[in-house]
Amino acid sequence: MSDGLRVEVPDAPQPADEREFELPSGRKGVMRRAKGKDVRLAMMAVGQPFDSGKYLFAMIARRTKIDGKQLALEQIDEMDEEDVERLMEEVQKGRPSRETADS
Repeated sequence: MSDGLRVEVPDAPQPADEREFELPSGRKGVMRRAKGKDVRLAMMAVGQPFDSGKYLFAMIARRTKIDGKQLALEQIDEMDEEDVERLMEEVQKGRPSRETADS
């Protein structure tokens, strides 16, 4: 039974090692800070000879969730060009700033 009081719960804070962004298609993305494991697994996915474009896509897939779901490397191939370019911009920005996270 409610007593008429409404308690608003604020949105959960964004973890310091993640940043949110919106794709041109309107879908919501979250990209997390890369770890050494991400680099190693992305390099393994690319194989030899090394292809920097494939490496970039592998790093995007490892670090990104779209609409709450982990992005798969194969999904990037089927995305609209504008969304892929936005993902490339996000991964090129590098990791979220620790200074921003600590303030």
